[in-house]
Amino acid sequence: MVGNNNIEEQKRGNGSERREYPRLPSHILVGYIPVSERKKYVHGNAIAANISGGGMYLQISDLAPSHLRRIEKGAIGELELEFKLPFNNEQIKTLSEIRWLKLVKSGVIGLGVKFLNMDVKDKGKLLRYVTSKFLEDKLEPV
Repeated sequence: MVGNNNIEEQKRGNGSERREYPRLPSHILVGYIPVSERKKYVHGNAIAANISGGGMYLQISDLAPSHLRRIEKGAIGELELEFKLPFNNEQIKTLSEIRWLKLVKSGVIGLGVKFLNMDVKDKGKLLRYVTSKFLEDKLEPV
Protein backbone atom coordinates (compact mmCIF):
# COMPACT_ATOMS: atom_id res chain seq x y z
CA MET A 1 0.00 0.00 0.00
CA VAL A 2 1.87 3.04 -1.27
CA GLY A 3 1.76 6.24 0.76
CA ASN A 4 1.27 4.68 4.16
CA ASN A 5 4.12 2.26 4.54
CA ASN A 6 6.85 1.19 6.89
CA ILE A 7 9.56 3.31 5.27
CA GLU A 8 7.53 6.49 5.48
CA GLU A 9 6.55 5.85 9.09
CA GLN A 10 10.09 4.95 10.15
CA LYS A 11 12.10 7.58 8.31
CA ARG A 12 9.92 10.55 7.50
CA GLY A 13 8.93 11.21 11.10
CA ASN A 14 6.25 13.67 12.08
CA GLY A 15 6.66 16.03 9.13
CA SER A 16 8.65 18.59 11.10
CA GLU A 17 11.95 17.76 9.41
CA ARG A 18 14.15 20.67 8.39
CA ARG A 19 16.13 20.30 5.21
CA GLU A 20 19.79 21.21 5.28
CA TYR A 21 19.73 22.30 1.62
CA PRO A 22 17.03 24.04 -0.44
CA ARG A 23 15.50 21.93 -3.20
CA LEU A 24 15.76 23.11 -6.78
CA PRO A 25 12.97 22.19 -9.23
CA SER A 26 14.57 20.06 -11.95
CA HIS A 27 14.02 17.56 -14.73
CA ILE A 28 17.17 15.43 -14.70
CA LEU A 29 17.37 11.85 -15.99
CA VAL A 30 18.71 9.56 -13.27
CA GLY A 31 19.83 5.95 -13.64
CA TYR A 32 19.34 3.79 -10.57
CA ILE A 33 20.30 0.32 -9.36
CA PRO A 34 18.85 -1.13 -6.15
CA VAL A 35 21.93 -2.04 -4.10
CA SER A 36 20.42 -5.38 -3.05
CA GLU A 37 19.81 -6.24 -6.73
CA ARG A 38 23.24 -5.22 -8.05
CA LYS A 39 24.32 -8.76 -8.93
CA LYS A 40 21.12 -9.34 -10.92
CA TYR A 41 21.82 -6.30 -13.12
CA VAL A 42 18.46 -4.80 -12.21
CA HIS A 43 18.38 -1.13 -13.16
CA GLY A 44 16.00 1.56 -14.26
CA ASN A 45 15.58 5.23 -15.03
CA ALA A 46 13.83 7.98 -13.13
CA ILE A 47 13.32 11.71 -13.38
CA ALA A 48 14.60 13.94 -10.57
CA ALA A 49 11.73 16.41 -10.10
CA ASN A 50 13.83 18.33 -7.57
CA ILE A 51 17.38 18.15 -6.30
CA SER A 52 19.49 19.55 -3.48
CA GLY A 53 22.90 19.07 -1.95
CA GLY A 54 21.45 16.41 0.32
CA GLY A 55 19.08 14.41 -1.86
CA MET A 56 16.45 14.37 -4.58
CA TYR A 57 12.85 13.55 -5.32
CA LEU A 58 12.59 10.88 -8.00
CA GLN A 59 9.60 9.93 -10.11
CA ILE A 60 9.76 6.38 -11.43
CA SER A 61 7.36 4.91 -13.95
CA ASP A 62 9.10 1.63 -14.74
CA LEU A 63 9.31 0.17 -11.21
CA ALA A 64 8.48 -3.52 -11.16
CA PRO A 65 5.63 -4.40 -8.73
CA SER A 66 7.95 -6.83 -6.93
CA HIS A 67 10.47 -4.02 -6.31
CA LEU A 68 7.73 -1.71 -5.05
CA ARG A 69 6.65 -4.32 -2.50
CA ARG A 70 10.27 -4.84 -1.42
CA ILE A 71 10.81 -1.08 -1.03
CA GLU A 72 7.61 -0.78 1.02
CA LYS A 73 8.83 -3.55 3.33
CA GLY A 74 12.30 -2.00 3.62
CA ALA A 75 14.04 -4.87 1.78
CA ILE A 76 15.34 -2.40 -0.82
CA GLY A 77 16.62 0.56 1.16
CA GLU A 78 19.48 1.92 -0.90
CA LEU A 79 19.92 2.87 -4.54
CA GLU A 80 23.04 3.59 -6.56
CA LEU A 81 22.33 6.72 -8.58
CA GLU A 82 24.02 8.08 -11.68
CA PHE A 83 23.14 11.39 -13.34
CA LYS A 84 24.56 14.31 -15.30
CA LEU A 85 24.15 17.92 -14.26
CA PRO A 86 22.83 20.07 -17.11
CA PHE A 87 25.50 22.78 -16.85
CA ASN A 88 28.63 20.69 -17.38
CA ASN A 89 27.45 17.25 -18.48
CA GLU A 90 29.73 15.61 -15.91
CA GLN A 91 28.60 12.30 -14.45
CA ILE A 92 27.82 12.06 -10.74
CA LYS A 93 27.53 8.68 -9.04
CA THR A 94 26.42 8.27 -5.47
CA LEU A 95 24.76 5.93 -3.05
CA SER A 96 21.39 7.00 -1.67
CA GLU A 97 18.94 5.92 0.99
CA ILE A 98 15.22 5.73 0.26
CA ARG A 99 13.55 7.93 2.90
CA TRP A 100 9.93 7.77 1.75
CA LEU A 101 7.72 6.82 -1.17
CA LYS A 102 4.27 7.76 -2.46
CA LEU A 103 1.99 7.11 -5.39
CA VAL A 104 2.14 10.18 -7.67
CA LYS A 105 -0.38 8.95 -10.22
CA SER A 106 -1.29 5.64 -11.78
CA GLY A 107 1.94 3.87 -12.63
CA VAL A 108 4.26 6.58 -11.23
CA ILE A 109 5.94 6.23 -7.85
CA GLY A 110 7.69 9.11 -6.08
CA LEU A 111 10.75 8.41 -3.95
CA GLY A 112 12.52 10.80 -1.63
CA VAL A 113 16.19 9.83 -1.39
CA LYS A 114 19.05 11.10 0.74
CA PHE A 115 22.59 11.05 -0.66
CA LEU A 116 25.06 8.91 1.30
CA ASN A 117 28.83 9.40 1.21
CA MET A 118 28.84 11.49 -1.98
CA ASP A 119 32.32 12.21 -3.30
CA VAL A 120 33.48 15.66 -2.14
CA LYS A 121 34.17 16.84 -5.71
CA ASP A 122 30.74 15.65 -6.88
CA LYS A 123 29.09 17.36 -3.91
CA GLY A 124 30.87 20.59 -4.82
CA LYS A 125 29.68 20.33 -8.44
CA LEU A 126 26.13 19.71 -7.28
CA LEU A 127 26.11 22.59 -4.80
CA ARG A 128 27.57 24.98 -7.39
CA TYR A 129 24.89 23.93 -9.89
CA VAL A 130 21.99 24.34 -7.42
CA THR A 131 23.30 27.68 -6.13
CA SER A 132 23.91 29.07 -9.61
CA LYS A 133 20.41 28.06 -10.79
CA PHE A 134 18.77 29.72 -7.79
CA LEU A 135 20.70 32.95 -8.40
CA GLU A 136 20.50 32.91 -12.21
CA ASP A 137 16.77 32.10 -12.44
CA LYS A 138 15.75 33.89 -9.21
CA LEU A 139 13.99 30.73 -8.03
CA GLU A 140 12.39 29.95 -4.69
CA PRO A 141 13.21 26.62 -3.00
CA VAL A 142 10.56 23.87 -3.12
